[in-house]
Amino acid sequence: MKMLPFVSLSVLVLAVSCGALPRRPDPDRFMYNEGMLGGDIAGGYIRTTVDGKTAILPDDDYGLWTDAIIYYEVHSSAEYPCVETGIILHRCWSYVGMYKFGPQDLSIQIPGCDYKGIILHETMHAAGFFHEHTRFDRDDYVIIHWDNIMPGTESNFDIVTLTESQEFGVPYDFESIMHYHLDAFSSNGEDTIEPYGVWAGTDPGNAADQDFFAQSDIDELNALYCSKK
Repeated sequence: MKMLPFVSLSVLVLAVSCGALPRRPDPDRFMYNEGMLGGDIAGGYIRTTVDGKTAILPDDDYGLWTDAIIYYEVHSSAEYPCVETGIILHRCWSYVGMYKFGPQDLSIQIPGCDYKGIILHETMHAAGFFHEHTRFDRDDYVIIHWDNIMPGTESNFDIVTLTESQEFGVPYDFESIMHYHLDAFSSNGEDTIEPYGVWAGTDPGNAADQDFFAQSDIDELNALYCSKK
């Protein structure tokens, strides 16, 4: 029998010594990493085109965690110097799913990402989930204001295809730990995501302010992993 290589999640706890670095008013900004999908997805996906629109598919090199167990170890990194603006490299990010051929990283910068909600968010990525606002059916719930999006970050609003969505019939949920705040990647302070219809006025808030899984997150995790055990 061919043995698969042992895989684990390597959690990079990046403790930065900068004196008394203040909490930012919007800690979700630490999840904005240039060149990463949605600002915090380092890999585990490929882009394709469906019906003339750019869409997201999981990478074949990534999959589900064996026996529904995420093995992890925490690494304390060397200290990194601060830059004058207070913006520090590394920040918060993860890959989507389990890398099949070896360890993978998940970055939790301290200070900046040391919020339970952000840690839950990044761990959900590692479990195999994309952002809620990129679901295949998101246009039934929200309007994307493309004119308000920072140039060069439009791809963060590409959708995940229906066949690859890990939603299992669970309705779109603004309370999901995977939903971005309404002005995510805004170029002008105006909202980029607008709930409409019966959901008008709904505010998902920031991941940093939410320290729990929504019931929809739990239902999707159970459907993806527990039904397969």
